[in-house]
Amino acid sequence: MELRRCPVTGELLADAEFVSRSAVNQLVTALSDLPDVVADLEYRASAGSKDGLSAGGGVASSREPFNLSLMVEVWQLMTVLQKWAQSLTVFVMGEKYWVRSNDPVLIRQTFIAYRDQIRGWSSAPEMLIAVKNTVARLEWHLLNERKSYRFAGWCPECGEEIRQVEGSADSCVCGYEFDFDALRRLMIDDALNRLLSRSKARELAEMVMRRSIPKGTVRSWVSRGQLKPERVAGGRLLYRACDMVALMGKKR
Repeated sequence: MELRRCPVTGELLADAEFVSRSAVNQLVTALSDLPDVVADLEYRASAGSKDGLSAGGGVASSREPFNLSLMVEVWQLMTVLQKWAQSLTVFVMGEKYWVRSNDPVLIRQTFIAYRDQIRGWSSAPEMLIAVKNTVARLEWHLLNERKSYRFAGWCPECGEEIRQVEGSADSCVCGYEFDFDALRRLMIDDALNRLLSRSKARELAEMVMRRSIPKGTVRSWVSRGQLKPERVAGGRLLYRACDMVALMGKKR
C-alpha cells in the first residue's frame, strides 16, 4: 500500500486522513489571536484623527483616507476565513447551518469545535494553506507601520495585492496592467454595497462621506422607513453603507 503524507507537515497519514493532527493544531494556534488582531486592525482603520475624519467628527482632512483601504482589505480577508469556516460547517453539520460573516470569534470557534473532523475532510489541505496565509496577512498589517501606499484589491491574473506607491506604475509584479483609480473605485463600490451590521455600515459611510453620521440619525432613518435593512440567514438585519451615503447626500 502506498504511504500517504500530509501536504502541510510531511507526516504519514492514516487511512481516511487528508491532513495530520499536527497540521490541524498549527491551524488552531494560528487562529488563537484572530479576534484581537481583527479588533486592533479595525480600531486602527477607524482612527479618524489620523485618516479622513477629524477626532471630533468635524472637518475632514484632504488626504487620501488610508483607513478605508485598510478596513476594506480586512473585511475581504475576513470573507476568505468565513467562507472556509462555512464550508467546514457544511461538511460536518449540513447546509442548514451558517457562520456569520465578519465575526472573528465565531470563525475561530468553528475551526476549534470541528478540529477532529478536519483531518477527514478532502478540502482540508487547501483550506489549511488558505486560512494560514490569510491570518498571516492580517498579522502583517498589524505588525507593520503604515506605509505610503494605496490598496485597490487583488490582481485578477495572479492574485497578488494591488498597491500603489507614489510615483509607481499601474502594473502588477506579474506584468498585468491596470487602471489603478478604476480598480479602486470598484473596490469602494463593492464595500459600499456589502451587507454589514448597522455600526459597521455607518462607520464605512462616514469614511466615504468624510463627515460624522450620528447614531440617532441612523435610528431615525430606520424608524421612518428611509433606511431598510435586509434580513439574512439567522435572522440578522444588515445594512448597506451606500444607502446611508445616499441619505446623507440628500441632507446637504
